Amino acid sequence: MEMQPLKSAEGGEVEEKKRANTTKKEKSVLQGKLTKLAVQIGKAGLVMSAITVLILVLYFVIQTFVIEGEIFLYIGNKHRKCSC
Repeated sequence: MEMQPLKSAEGGEVEEKKRANTTKKEKSVLQGKLTKLAVQIGKAGLVMSAITVLILVLYFVIQTFVIEGEIFLYIGNKHRKCSC
């Protein structure tokens, strides 16, 4: 059985309106801060992963085409018939 606060003649209606306006999924201050921190960590992880991919691509390009001297050849559409 749930305990209900005593209603005074003046403040009873105000408390009921406040209780009706609040939802069960209302976040506490700590939950809001944790959510904000989680979003910031996610964004930082995304940025770091993008930087890592960029570094790996640059490493490959420099190693392959500058140091080893390979030539970049774009063949195009392999399924196209050549009329050579």
